[in-house]
Amino acid sequence: MPAASLLGGEGQAFAISQTRLGGGRIHHAMRTVGQARKALDMMVERALSRTTQGSPLADKQSAQNYIADSYAELTQFRLFVLYVAWRIDKLKDYRAVRHDIAAIKVLTPKVLHDIAQRSIQVHGALATTNELPLGEMFSGSMILGLADGPSEVHLAGMPPKSKLLQFYAERSGRQLDDFDYYIVLARWKLAIVLEQGYQRAAGDPKLEEFGGYVLKYMREAAETAESSDYAAVSDSRR
Repeated sequence: MPAASLLGGEGQAFAISQTRLGGGRIHHAMRTVGQARKALDMMVERALSRTTQGSPLADKQSAQNYIADSYAELTQFRLFVLYVAWRIDKLKDYRAVRHDIAAIKVLTPKVLHDIAQRSIQVHGALATTNELPLGEMFSGSMILGLADGPSEVHLAGMPPKSKLLQFYAERSGRQLDDFDYYIVLARWKLAIVLEQGYQRAAGDPKLEEFGGYVLKYMREAAETAESSDYAAVSDSRR
């Protein structure tokens, strides 16, 4: 191949392809929003139009739960997709958004799988035929779990726990060492709440064991507060 036909720099083919895949993965998520919405719309229409045992499926608690769960899942997913797309537009660098892109790619097949499966349940045997697109959506969700890299690869590419904590600390302006302080503070609050509850129920022999738990938590909180590690953190906060 002549040098004039080279696209990009020599040895940069993988980096160029990964740049393209970053956009492709968010496009998968965008298309999934539309497919999942179609599956949800069909689910609601079926629940309203199909009558069984003397009442519409929409009156059955199971169908109502399927619809509610699907609506909540789709709404969260759609907002996450919009957020990731916004970050891509803002930063103009797929590498800077790679962790969010990996997260959205992991969620994409799961959201479509869950909503399509619920819609299939509401439709019954009709949904297993080629008269409806739900079966294709369901099988397509498994393909999405492999397209542009399997979900396991994207999970491995997400930041580990330590980096997530560091990211949080940097964004919040707090130091990681401060978490000891907040743990102690939370234990004190728990002890106070338990003590108040115990005092309101004082004299009830059934709550003697509960009173023991209150004393245990208060004692542990006090011992932690008096430790040198806590004192150092507390002094630094003043």
